[in-house]
Amino acid sequence: MYFASGNDVAFQAVVPPGEKQFTRQEAASAISHRAVVAHQAGITSLEAYAKWWLCEPEPGKWEFSYCDLFDQAVKDTGIRWLPLIIAGPSYGTPPWFKASKESVLSRCLEHNLDTSAQSIWSPYIRPHVSEYLRRFAEHFDAGRIESIQMGVSGDFGETLYTEAGNIWTFLGPAYHGHPGYWCAESYVRDDFRRAMTMKYKSIDKLNAAWGTAFKTFKDVQPFVPEKASNRRARLDLQRWYCAAMTDYLEFWLRETRRYFPKSRIQIAAGGDGWSTGGADFSAQAEVAAKYHAGMRVTNEGSDYGLNFMWTRQVATACRFYNNYFGIEPAGGVTTEAIPIRVYNATASGADELFTYDPEPEGARAQAYADLRKFLIKREPVVDVGFFLNRTSWDLDLLHQYWQSGINLRTVTDFDIIDERLIAAGALKNKRVLFWLDGSVVEESTARLLEKWVRDGGILVVQSREKIETVEGSPVTWLPGVMSGSQKTPDRYKVDVGNTDYETNLIGPWQGQEKGNGFAPSDDTYRWSTDGSQIDLPVPGNKGITVAVRICANGPRVKDQLLLVDDRVVAHPDVIGVQTLSFELTPVQIAGRSTIRLTFGGTTWRGSESDTRQLGVAVSSVAVGSGQLDLVELADVPTLGFVSGLSMAKLVRPPYTVKLGRGAVVHLPMSNLRMQDAAREVVYHTDRFLPGHKAPYPMVESDLTVYITRFRDGSVLFLNSGDKESHIRYDDRETVMPSHSIKNMLK
Repeated sequence: MYFASGNDVAFQAVVPPGEKQFTRQEAASAISHRAVVAHQAGITSLEAYAKWWLCEPEPGKWEFSYCDLFDQAVKDTGIRWLPLIIAGPSYGTPPWFKASKESVLSRCLEHNLDTSAQSIWSPYIRPHVSEYLRRFAEHFDAGRIESIQMGVSGDFGETLYTEAGNIWTFLGPAYHGHPGYWCAESYVRDDFRRAMTMKYKSIDKLNAAWGTAFKTFKDVQPFVPEKASNRRARLDLQRWYCAAMTDYLEFWLRETRRYFPKSRIQIAAGGDGWSTGGADFSAQAEVAAKYHAGMRVTNEGSDYGLNFMWTRQVATACRFYNNYFGIEPAGGVTTEAIPIRVYNATASGADELFTYDPEPEGARAQAYADLRKFLIKREPVVDVGFFLNRTSWDLDLLHQYWQSGINLRTVTDFDIIDERLIAAGALKNKRVLFWLDGSVVEESTARLLEKWVRDGGILVVQSREKIETVEGSPVTWLPGVMSGSQKTPDRYKVDVGNTDYETNLIGPWQGQEKGNGFAPSDDTYRWSTDGSQIDLPVPGNKGITVAVRICANGPRVKDQLLLVDDRVVAHPDVIGVQTLSFELTPVQIAGRSTIRLTFGGTTWRGSESDTRQLGVAVSSVAVGSGQLDLVELADVPTLGFVSGLSMAKLVRPPYTVKLGRGAVVHLPMSNLRMQDAAREVVYHTDRFLPGHKAPYPMVESDLTVYITRFRDGSVLFLNSGDKESHIRYDDRETVMPSHSIKNMLK
């Protein structure tokens, strides 16, 4: 495995105010020393930030003296270097270009303000990028370069839109930056109209899909997703937004491969793959494969569960498309977490591990020395998938995706597979697929999932909501409890503080908290603010009674209102915990499948340090069919919760349903833990699908221990915890120290 390192910004000619400025001689000495120490530590290459403004300080004046220092240092030591070629982000673009007529800055759609990064839609930036790559290739010996990292866009060079940056990217006044939609430049509107014209051909078809009434395509322009006319319009916008970044990336890939025909070239990816940032990892991996290129994703920290979820999207896509890939942290990493990063890289089949420890010392140097033997490229055996429902993500309908994946990793290794990978055939060698979040899916994806199940796969679905297509049609091949045919119970409760019920919450809500006078004291709740809403399914047509458990506070509690259809139905009487109740008649709920409660009125600030605008603290909402008193609503069951579910019941209908040669397992909210059910499905497959047995034994260990199996028969374990752990696997037992990796079998 390549072992790259770097952190050279301090050596450069321009640094933030207050930082030491190195002379050329000091920089040369520091880089030379770094190369020697890196070589001794087993590091294979040093990264250098090759900014466009460093290499072309004046128009047409090419100056590579800074990068020459790295080129010479690695030549002297026998290792290689890794230039991050940056053009477009604020700190990579020459001041002379920013001041020129060719400069087109990205502009945010929300505020109509420019940032300091160049627009990826600009027709002027591309010739300069091509010229920069040509000059760089002519100047340096590609044999001393381990890989070319492409600094395409965003704040630091990743294939992202700008977000915020920091002092290292400002190098001057702070610029306007935030996560959002950077597509308000004049060139962007034309591109969006062109894309929608190509997709729909006629404005009538677009209007039918979007529920709009545009007269011509000239009326169509980018919009903030929250203001989309319907789901399809929002998806069209967000997919176009990501595709624009992928298209710009392809230009970089094409030009870089043109001037570096035999070199390793890599995409600098970042973030967690969210559409707001423009990062569609599987699309980027697919286009990288066209140019025999790889990816390095920058998003790790010191927690293995989070690291795994953040990097496995890239790892899955790159292994599927046969790309090389690397892993980089997004910030500091503790000494105890070094084994976590090494394990994540080798267990994912990575080609490269990048660290910000170019000159490791003390315990950190010893950790790298002890773990160096594990830095080899491996081929993991992964026959379990985890569905990343990007459609639901783009619609802001993912609520437990990250935590569900972290929990599942304590049970089994898995690949993260999105719609693009499903369409490309990534489920072919998977036994089990977990669909644990996201209730809206494209019809085409639903058909592919059905075919995979009928061909012998086991699909495990955990959803409290009706699963439907983007256009609202039920996915009819799923069991009734998942396709919407399940009747709303006559009496139920929604726990507002429970993350399982975030799908019922609309608009601005504060985060989950505990206590505040609710009984029991560990009950969770959320603060409302003006405009917070809750959607509630309507049971039957006999009228309903609703009881809202709140804690009121602030100077004017009676001005805090609860509304249905803009009509005030209740308000607090006193400060403290209380229940607001009201009735809706059969006429008021006629023809409705849901009602929406709105919290409005006067808001207040808790303290000088707490700047939130608060309404009331909401613990739960109980709903019952007919006229009921508060006593009758006090102990109603939680919506969608199955009490007393056991593993013996889970393997039978209605929870496990045979479909063709495969099966669908519905995992409802219940007293049965998801991890326990997942362990049964993965390791005791025959209980859910007779005749289908797991090809490997189950590991028995603490939840801090993770396992990965490889093609060569080896099995690696990671103990990420602070205590030693006992492991039993394949009739063998061993003890693992804390923060350690062990190869148990070969």
